[in-house]
Amino acid sequence: MIIDNKNHIMFLFRLLNKIKYTEVDEIELSDFIGSPYLTELQKQIEPEFKKYFIDHNERLKEQFENAKLEQIHMDLIIKRVHNWNDSVKQTVKSWNDSQIKDYLIQMIEPLRYDNEQIDYLMTNFKTEIK
Repeated sequence: MIIDNKNHIMFLFRLLNKIKYTEVDEIELSDFIGSPYLTELQKQIEPEFKKYFIDHNERLKEQFENAKLEQIHMDLIIKRVHNWNDSVKQTVKSWNDSQIKDYLIQMIEPLRYDNEQIDYLMTNFKTEIK
C-alpha cells in the first residue's frame, strides 16, 4: 500500500486511532475494532505519519515516542468485552492463554506495553468472559 498524500495519511491515522482507542458503538464496530487488519494498517501507516508529522515537531515527537498502553486503554478493552454477546463470550471461553494473549496484544499494538500490563489485562479479560 502506498499512500503519498499527507492529508490522507493524517486522516487515516487519526481515524484508526479514534476508532481503536475511544468509546464507540460496539454493535456496529466490534468486528472492525478486533480485526487484525486494523493493527496491520496502523503499523503500515505509522512510518509515513511519523515522516510527515512527527519528525518535524518536537512536541509531537516526544508524545509519539512515549505512546504506551495506559489504564484507560485497558479499561476500554475490558468494557468492550463486557458488551460482547453470550455467543462471543462462549467462543472466547474455549481459548487457551496463548490465544487470549495474542488477541490482547493485537488489540493494543502498536502501543508499547510491558508483561505486567499484559498479565493484568489477561486476568481482567478472563474475569469478564466468565
